[in-house]
Amino acid sequence: MHQGSREELIMDAAEAVLARFGERRMTMDDVAEAIGLSRPAIYQYFKSKNELVLATLTRLHEQNLNRIEDLIARKPSHYAGIDIALKERASFLMGLMSKSSHKSWFETSSVREITEKLDEIEARFTHLIGGQLQRLGYTEDDADLAERLLVLFAHDMRHKAKSEKELYERLDCCVYRLMRHRARVIETSSDEDWGDR
Repeated sequence: MHQGSREELIMDAAEAVLARFGERRMTMDDVAEAIGLSRPAIYQYFKSKNELVLATLTRLHEQNLNRIEDLIARKPSHYAGIDIALKERASFLMGLMSKSSHKSWFETSSVREITEKLDEIEARFTHLIGGQLQRLGYTEDDADLAERLLVLFAHDMRHKAKSEKELYERLDCCVYRLMRHRARVIETSSDEDWGDR
């Protein structure tokens, strides 16, 4: 068996075990049992539990972010890019939450290097939103604020929405209101000559 595919199978098993037990309760024995390998065999590919968790979470989130980038590239407008990015990310994370007995295994960690990687991934997603906002004419500061508001709103709605449909409706409403407000600010700014707003 090719080493890359063995690593993928181990990460698949780790993902299932993480969803069931969370990072703290997951053991390499759990992963070994889930995949049908010995614990020493897993250590040939991953030096520690933390290394396996880091690789598994990185792969999981990178796949989602790559999909979001592909979807944004195919959208006809930056507004549509923001909309699809927020929906795809929220739906992905909501799906992980609904399939897990340990609800936040995919977004929190007590290990510094894993937390740093999760922060880096979240920053990459936020930057994707900010880039779309700047293409819509937002200044860098306004885009920074708006991207943070949108990401925080999506996070909050992901935890409150009872269904994906409700989540999408609330995200649509938020994005629409933000874009409508931005259009009014630009209109007012140019009408009253308030300078760079």
